[in-house]
Amino acid sequence: MIKQYKFAICDDDIQFCNKIKSYIIEYYGENKVEISIFNSGEDFIKSKVKYDCIFLDIEMINLNGIEIATMIRNYDLDTYIIIVSGFPKYKNVAYRLHVFDYLDKPLDKTMLFKTLDDMTILLQNSQIDI
Repeated sequence: MIKQYKFAICDDDIQFCNKIKSYIIEYYGENKVEISIFNSGEDFIKSKVKYDCIFLDIEMINLNGIEIATMIRNYDLDTYIIIVSGFPKYKNVAYRLHVFDYLDKPLDKTMLFKTLDDMTILLQNSQIDI
């Protein structure tokens, strides 16, 4: 049986969330992913769901993406975090939180697919029983 990957997208721009969602579905196929969308950091933190991958925007009202990533890393070191932001000034602090990638806005589909290629290999390898 093929595993269904769980994704979360946390961004205060609903259109952008839908764009990422459509790209993920295009990449994996609709039956291989479960995608949850959150338009605030507070809603994401309240969900308390374990995801394979979380897409985070940096600049959001109240909780920003760096604060959310910090909270996630306090209880989960395995989830892949991908920052999607138009602000490169946060890259150093994001990488210190061990984010998987930092993609620039506007989002380039080819770059996203390369990131998903790399992440999917790691996710598949983590499922192999030794």
